Amino acid sequence: MIGLDTDFIVDLLKNNKTAIKKYEEIEHDKLVSTTINVHEAFSGVYLKHIIGKRDEQKTRDFFNNLHIFQFDSHAAVVSAKFGAELVKVGSTLANEDCMIACTLITNGCNKLVTRNKKHFSRIKELKVITY
Repeated sequence: MIGLDTDFIVDLLKNNKTAIKKYEEIEHDKLVSTTINVHEAFSGVYLKHIIGKRDEQKTRDFFNNLHIFQFDSHAAVVSAKFGAELVKVGSTLANEDCMIACTLITNGCNKLVTRNKKHFSRIKELKVITY
């Protein structure tokens, strides 16, 4: 099982060649994402100056083909704990990134495809796959 981060999803939707190549390498695994990634991706769609129905539908279709894990109360508690532990050692991680990582981890997914290796590598329980 491999989680897909928002940057990877957006790059795929924009037909980024490097992202497409990575997708072709992993497409036979179970691919998942989180409700936080859905929020981030659609925020980008709606914040564009000219919102095209095609962008919205393309994004919707992509997420409809993934299993989407919910950010639930268990993931929230784990995320808060991880965030606090990072602060204790003098590090930080954006709340959204911590929420994404912990939603995946609490659902048994320990791999994430992202360009944000620097951010997510702070969570040792998560294997970061870059492209």
